[in-house]
Amino acid sequence: MKLLYIILTGLIILSSSSALAQGSIYGMVENSNMTIPADSEISFFGFLDDTDEEIRIETSDGAGYEIGYWYDDFQNYLTEAPGNPYDFYFYNFADGEGLHLEGLMPDSNSFQEENITIAPVSWPQMPVTVSAVSQDTNSIMISWQVEPGLTYHVYRRPVGSNGSFFRIDNPDGPLSDPGVADSFFIDIDVFPVEGFTYLVIAEDGSGNYSPHSDIVTAYVRIQTVTLDFIVNGGGATNEYGFQDSIGAGKDVVFYFRFYNISGELDCYYSASTNFKVYSPDGARWSYSVPDTVNVGKAEFSTFFTECFSCDGEGIDTIGFAGLAQSGTGLYEGFDDLAYSITIKPDPADIGKRICIDTIPIPEDADPPMSGYKWKWSGSASCTADKVKPLWYPEPLCFYISDVQCCQGTTGNIDCSANEAPDISDITALIDHLYLSHKPLCCPDEADVNQSGGDPDISDITTLIDNLYLSHKPLPDCP
Repeated sequence: MKLLYIILTGLIILSSSSALAQGSIYGMVENSNMTIPADSEISFFGFLDDTDEEIRIETSDGAGYEIGYWYDDFQNYLTEAPGNPYDFYFYNFADGEGLHLEGLMPDSNSFQEENITIAPVSWPQMPVTVSAVSQDTNSIMISWQVEPGLTYHVYRRPVGSNGSFFRIDNPDGPLSDPGVADSFFIDIDVFPVEGFTYLVIAEDGSGNYSPHSDIVTAYVRIQTVTLDFIVNGGGATNEYGFQDSIGAGKDVVFYFRFYNISGELDCYYSASTNFKVYSPDGARWSYSVPDTVNVGKAEFSTFFTECFSCDGEGIDTIGFAGLAQSGTGLYEGFDDLAYSITIKPDPADIGKRICIDTIPIPEDADPPMSGYKWKWSGSASCTADKVKPLWYPEPLCFYISDVQCCQGTTGNIDCSANEAPDISDITALIDHLYLSHKPLCCPDEADVNQSGGDPDISDITTLIDNLYLSHKPLPDCP
């Protein structure tokens, strides 16, 4: 029997423990009609020191209910000490009977026997429809079905732990605080790439507690969309590391990077991102052209792109959406170029600005305007919630200018601040031609030998010759 094994293991541990370490509490459980509750019928939670800052439940390590016996290990509480008060709340879901057990921890290393008989109680019902959903990189919302006249205590523990839960709506756990009166609580003390399990306990106006809710899990999800680089950009570098000007009368291409961490390896994803292109100064551009770069071709079986009112005046709204269907979807840790937007600024508007920003996601939108969705796959639970990606705290704006992305001589393939070519430019050109095929930030720089065509192996050899062989000077930019 598992209980006997636990008791024998505890005796071995206690034989080598300190004088103040505490043993376990255990005992028989009977219904009011003297029958024994089935294993699946009994729920309990307990806490010490007249505070519920830390609670343990029947499935915590060292605790449980089996074949008419309940047990818990005092040594698993952080604040255990001789003479501390304890409270346990038992509930039988089969007949609505319960018991509040109170006592003091013993002064010796012992097994304290507490046989209990439960009886009808008028306690609040267990909170239902409890869910936990990541809101962004630093918050998780726990929600439940609220009942009139009840308040709620909210607890959590890290994913992977099977120990105590800790109260988060009031971490000090004063029993005088009845908890949250609303139907939700937002946990803001979370960190990226971490997961937490949560449970909720209701309290009525008389101070009676409900059985604890089912345990739910949420992972802190990171989803960001950032501007990676600009083709035909130039000028000074702004606070986000981009050149602040774009070429008048040229195809200016903005490439965006998507970064995704879910914390759940058994899930796959569909996604969308929505942008607006506009000018606060009334500047014009010939067109807005969306493209999906590599992500739409590899990770998704279906990808939608659409440009709404893309006439280069007012606001051009652009939507991207991918459906994971028979494709792999966005895998855990995806970090790559995903989208591009091409515009052609009007040379008559030099000095004016064109800006790019993300737009809110309509709740009822269909692709390509819908939000990120977390879809079901695999053998474990995975929610399907809309999650808005993180963007810059303000729009990214660029001045229309008569700039050239190629400065001085050719060869600055990676558009680094140090314009002198080096080994990184060779690797960038090799990567573009033969590996990832990442787009070039400045095609004129990559036409190293100024042949007038697309970059090829001859441009690599010209760059190698300049750097390591004859050191022949590179051509001037066009």
